[in-house]
Amino acid sequence: MNKIIFLIFITSISFTLLDASLIKKLKFGVVNTTGNTKNLTLNGGFGFSNKESEDIKTIFKVDVLYSQNRDTKTNERYRVKFDKSHNIVEKIISYSEINYLQNRFQGYRHQYSIGLGVQREVVEFLNNLIKARIGLIYRENNLINQDREEFLYTTVKFKYKYRFNKNRFKSEIELLQNSEDSKDFESNLDVGFTFFIVGNLSFKTGFEMTFDNLPPLGQINKIDTMTKIEFVYKF
Repeated sequence: MNKIIFLIFITSISFTLLDASLIKKLKFGVVNTTGNTKNLTLNGGFGFSNKESEDIKTIFKVDVLYSQNRDTKTNERYRVKFDKSHNIVEKIISYSEINYLQNRFQGYRHQYSIGLGVQREVVEFLNNLIKARIGLIYRENNLINQDREEFLYTTVKFKYKYRFNKNRFKSEIELLQNSEDSKDFESNLDVGFTFFIVGNLSFKTGFEMTFDNLPPLGQINKIDTMTKIEFVYKF
């Protein structure tokens, strides 16, 4: 299954990158982590968004965390996200997404996810925008201390965005519930302020929190957090 997901992902990215109208971003900064890892970590990433038409939009993001104390690696994480949406009717879209995670310090050798669902604009007034998503996610976990796992999750996500001048505030909260095990649920919070500096350069500060009620074997904490400061360049 993971090979099929990877093939779909690479094919989609390859075709999308051929479009010259991409809006691309590079980011670099520092992250302070707490939970199963507690250290100051370098953070870097790349992403793009592409509006292929009035009805179709693609978003791609990849980011890396890495830290080392002398010759010992103290944190390392890789995340990839690919999201494609298609407008159905006014303010309602369908979406599909593919996600990848590698984080041995949180017990994940590899994690593959593929999901689909619908999104609706709930509120839009002045510079405020609220969106709600509901869908299904198939996830495969290749764990360090456990056998491989496969689950189907129901997911609900709320997104809020507020623009003020050239600056913006964004927040997302996501809830995931295993369809077969009521004790297996997760929540993710992502909050960030982006401040315009000059030209295509901006400064971003943010906070992420992940709660996993059934973390992988060997993980002490159910909550992991990240406090971020980053410089973002758009081109």
